Amino acid sequence: MKEEQARDRIIEATIELINENAGDINKVTARLIAYHAGISLGLINYHFGNKNNLILECTQKIINQVVMTFDPQIEEDKTKGVEAGRIRLIKTAQQVFDFLFKNRAISKISIIGDMQECESDSNTVHTQMGFMYVIGDIISNENKRLISFLLTSSMQSAFLAAEVSNGFMGYDLTKEGQRDKFIADTVNTLFYGIVKEND
Repeated sequence: MKEEQARDRIIEATIELINENAGDINKVTARLIAYHAGISLGLINYHFGNKNNLILECTQKIINQVVMTFDPQIEEDKTKGVEAGRIRLIKTAQQVFDFLFKNRAISKISIIGDMQECESDSNTVHTQMGFMYVIGDIISNENKRLISFLLTSSMQSAFLAAEVSNGFMGYDLTKEGQRDKFIADTVNTLFYGIVKEND
């Protein structure tokens, strides 16, 4: 078996096992991965260094595939311009945020992995680019980049601190309705500001 084929089989087997175990990576052992991939245990270390590196790469791929499928639906004919971009961004960010909470184990691995070593093809960057795309061409690229960066960073921080968010921010992020409100409030703040003149 060629090296590239072995690497691909290891990744495929790992992703299947992560999905089969609902993201509980503690149940995905290196020995189990090797068995499902039909390779020797040593090839995992040869190609990835260790199981943690392999899991990180696989969770990045899983999340990236899901993020690329998000498709916010709004009635374009009734909402135009900046308002349409704001609504699309809210709907998309709500989908992404709900995905994080429904897939806590792999999402946490992905976010922390990106924070430790963010690269141009990371899920963080893909999410930012996706947010820029759904905003559309209704504001400058500079503002789109800033809004996308701030929204992604806020979502990641809120996700990682979800257990204490209610006491600090007043949102119970364990509840979908509260998560949706957090996203809507955050996007509205990014688009329209939080402090009015003469406040």
